[in-house]
Amino acid sequence: MRKIISFVAVFAFSSIMALSAMAAGKDVKLEGEGQCAKCSLGIADKCQNVLVVEKDGKKTNYFLEGAKSKAFHKNLCQGTKKTTVAGSLETKDDKNIVTVTAIDLVK
Repeated sequence: MRKIISFVAVFAFSSIMALSAMAAGKDVKLEGEGQCAKCSLGIADKCQNVLVVEKDGKKTNYFLEGAKSKAFHKNLCQGTKKTTVAGSLETKDDKNIVTVTAIDLVK
């Protein structure tokens, strides 16, 4: 009986971890125009980095979050600059949200 309970506990834990990993989003690397959601795009009430990526004539906004994005904001507020971003992509409330792991200007 102990073995069955142990097996069920391990299986439940493994399932929860797998679902958590799937919910966390997928890793992406993007390049586009880095802008401020408030100052450049006028689509938000407060400053936030946004990467605008154009593909096949369609523009997609990726809202950037995390400490690295906030520290980088001085480079994008009040301007538009070619930027590369790496991070984890999720979709919340019909918004593409990237939790930034790396961000840099294209040289």
